[in-house]
Amino acid sequence: MPDRANSKTVGLFAYHEATKHSHERLRISAYTLDWANMPDPFRHYEAVPVIDLPADPPAPEIPALDVLRGKSGRSAAQDGAAWLSELLHYSAAISAAKRVPSTGYRYSLRVNPSSGNLHPTEFHFATRGLAGWADGLYHYRPSSHMAELRARGDYVERALSCTGTGEFRNVQIVFVLTTIAWREAWKYRSRAYRYCLHDMGHAWQSLALAARSMGAEAFALGHFADDGLAELLRLTDEWPLLVVPLHGERIPTEPHTTLGTKWLGGVPNVLSREQVPYPLIEGVHASSKLVSPAEPLQVAEPPQIGSGEIKLAGDAASELSFGEVVRKRRSALDFRGGLQTIAFEKLSTLLNAASRPFAADFENDLTGAQE
Repeated sequence: MPDRANSKTVGLFAYHEATKHSHERLRISAYTLDWANMPDPFRHYEAVPVIDLPADPPAPEIPALDVLRGKSGRSAAQDGAAWLSELLHYSAAISAAKRVPSTGYRYSLRVNPSSGNLHPTEFHFATRGLAGWADGLYHYRPSSHMAELRARGDYVERALSCTGTGEFRNVQIVFVLTTIAWREAWKYRSRAYRYCLHDMGHAWQSLALAARSMGAEAFALGHFADDGLAELLRLTDEWPLLVVPLHGERIPTEPHTTLGTKWLGGVPNVLSREQVPYPLIEGVHASSKLVSPAEPLQVAEPPQIGSGEIKLAGDAASELSFGEVVRKRRSALDFRGGLQTIAFEKLSTLLNAASRPFAADFENDLTGAQE
């Protein structure tokens, strides 16, 4: 354990030790899934206005590899509804439905991957000054491609105030990505927090890449007052993990004046008949929380560069569009396997494109975040 460990890092390391895999733990595990208590994979808020997002938005035509390499596309959307529909359709929407032949059980797959297809991540977003779109706080309902209006007014400023940064004062959209730990704990028990963080990374990058394909950029903020943000969004069984402002000239905007805020209510649906408590998960999340954004921002150390034992090949060519690639996402269970292999050039291309630096406060400072 590091010499400079404090009470929070002690909690993090304790969770790691208590939940890491070992041969002994795997052999003695006799856990059986309670299928009758499986959490609902879709969150919705009852008794709030819902807005149908335009169906079948146009696909971003920029090559998928170009997006991974940092190039931006251009969205033709002229108003907020069309722009949000395209963004969410290619970052968080349902991509396919499947059926289990032996039982007839049907389930959905989504554009953003998830451990066990359990999808703990929820997409909340605040908007202001989007063309033809009311300022307010929304929740995305992927089951029907709708936006649920939870509150009216400028929640962009209020959400950003929880981060303590003034770098994004002019943005029109801020996403707050939350996690529902119970969805993962139902299957993975105390190890579930690991999967929540893993899935949060998938959701964040799905959102960031979709935004880039449309001509916008995303910056992830992990440094915020957790309880203050949760209270602002009136969350019950969800924990905020990332605040993601979007910025870019391709976002359709209009002049706006927001006068006050109005909460519209809304009750989150019950996900299971029973939520089993896992103190280790509660404890590790408590160890990760900030009381105030005034606490010092911890920036990751620069990564060490390897010695380069294997020289990667040049990039392979691919013109598959971002929209085409994203909407084809299915389950890892569909991997072909067998004797099929991937060419070294293709592997090199994927490694090169996927290892670009992240735009996040925990990766670097905020200098030039909106440049």
